[in-house]
Amino acid sequence: MILKSLVNYNDDKTTDSVLSNMKTQYTILFRKTLFDQAEVILMRAKKLAADEDRFSRLADILQDQRNFDYRNIADKDFDKYIDNSIKEQIENLMKQKNIAEYNALYLKISSI
Repeated sequence: MILKSLVNYNDDKTTDSVLSNMKTQYTILFRKTLFDQAEVILMRAKKLAADEDRFSRLADILQDQRNFDYRNIADKDFDKYIDNSIKEQIENLMKQKNIAEYNALYLKISSI
């Protein structure tokens, strides 16, 4: 019970907890078919994750964003939209790869 209280007390103090709360809000709104509101929450979470370099969280958000792709199918620039979407995902994956490589190098240097 003490641990739960501490978690609740510190819930909005870290970026990860804020992003987690936003993900929960998004999921609830999406399940209730409140798509416009869900998309607004998702875009705010996307901006926060990108600004704070939370690339693994950003990958989840980008995946959730695919739920809204159908809204743009009729647009004349749908191909550009999809190309930008894929580019954004690939860039995020490359950043995650760079971090993994840096961490591996750090561990190798630390072991010397």
